[in-house]
Amino acid sequence: MTRWFEDITIDEAFPLGSHTFGADEIVRFGRQYDPQYFHLDPDQASHSHFGGLVASGWHTVVIGHRKMVDALGAEEERLRGLGQEPGVSGPSPGVNRMDFRAPVRPGDTVSYTLTVTSKRPSNSIPGWGLLFNSLDAVNQHGETVYHAELVGFSKLRDYRMPLRLRVLGALTKIPGLGKLLAQRS
Repeated sequence: MTRWFEDITIDEAFPLGSHTFGADEIVRFGRQYDPQYFHLDPDQASHSHFGGLVASGWHTVVIGHRKMVDALGAEEERLRGLGQEPGVSGPSPGVNRMDFRAPVRPGDTVSYTLTVTSKRPSNSIPGWGLLFNSLDAVNQHGETVYHAELVGFSKLRDYRMPLRLRVLGALTKIPGLGKLLAQRS
């Protein structure tokens, strides 16, 4: 999230945008990344349990991820336009859950939404917080096609390192003493 950890509101939904999946795009992605017959050939796919051509779940995921990254960039620009300093996003330490709930078919328009469901300061990285997010993708019929529970880092704006850590950091920069302290840890 491109907001400071302290400014993030729990359960605020961030619409990320929509994407319409075309048959040619589905086949192109399938050929390159997930070459299973129900992603490649409409005739063969008609004999699958899907009953026709469908997008790879991974195709659905990467479109949503791109929408999320683009939306974070737009939020950063919006905040700068308001004269505010945007927060700092960090990497994701993982995905806790990922569900493909309905197939994405040619012509489907999928809308993505990111919601921060909870947050807490990091126990292992001072000055950062963890955001627990829900990413939902819904087709034009209102069906959820994809749901994920993601974790991401967000920097704390008002973090001040405790004095003991600042002193320890300064001591490690003294030649000789730094190596000795590192060996004792």
